[in-house]
Amino acid sequence: MTASSTDNLVAAFQQNVKEMRGELHEMRQGMAEIAKAVTKLAVLEERHSAVMLHLDRLNGRFESMERRMKSVEDEQLKFVTRLQMSALAIKVFWCVLGGGALFLGKRVIELAM
Repeated sequence: MTASSTDNLVAAFQQNVKEMRGELHEMRQGMAEIAKAVTKLAVLEERHSAVMLHLDRLNGRFESMERRMKSVEDEQLKFVTRLQMSALAIKVFWCVLGGGALFLGKRVIELAM
């Protein structure tokens, strides 16, 4: 081999090493960006998990409140029904009492004549 061909090989080798260094540097930058993105994803996942846990708790409370509200509505319906029935019984009682008073009044008038 001649000195010039050796120099050409060395120059080509040095050029390849420079290109590889540049590509390696780009790969390191890309990996650093990927690491930042993965870190951000981990933070987002943690926040998502916390929000989902909180939503599950709220959903449980909501369901509990719905059950209580249904129970209160049922009790209210029973109370209203009892109240209406009591009012009806009182009306019937007063009708019977008034009818009896009218009947007795009529008999008293008939006896008085």
